[in-house]
Amino acid sequence: MAASAEAMADVSISKSRLLQESLSNAVPMPRYHQNYGLDHDNINVLSVGTIRERMESPLEKKDPLERARLFILNKDSSRYKEALEILSDREQVNTPVAQYFLGMIYYHGLGVAKDYEKAFKHMSASYEGGDLNALYYLGVMYLDGHGVKHTPN
Repeated sequence: MAASAEAMADVSISKSRLLQESLSNAVPMPRYHQNYGLDHDNINVLSVGTIRERMESPLEKKDPLERARLFILNKDSSRYKEALEILSDREQVNTPVAQYFLGMIYYHGLGVAKDYEKAFKHMSASYEGGDLNALYYLGVMYLDGHGVKHTPN
């Protein structure tokens, strides 16, 4: 079995090298890699870092409410606290969308301890402001008795 595992590893490595060679021939090396004399093995690591930098800069240009919404919907747990700060801002907190996402934060415990009473308060405010997405959570809270008296009807 050990021989077959080694053979499989050799085949995998050779396929990886063939793919890397075909890609390096098909995709020209960026100028900044040529200037610094970097080899093709380092391009993969550097490219991932470059792509991440390019992805974050457009996000920072977005409206704060949109950024907070994306942090929550994309389940970016490293940024839940930032989303909470954005949504708790006086300018944002009065909008139905901000109330809805604050409700989600407290209902699911995203970066904070679960607090069904706060979740219910924010979801109610969101629904009263015209956001129908909050209606689902309000129904679930009434059904389960989370943050409000259990009311199955």
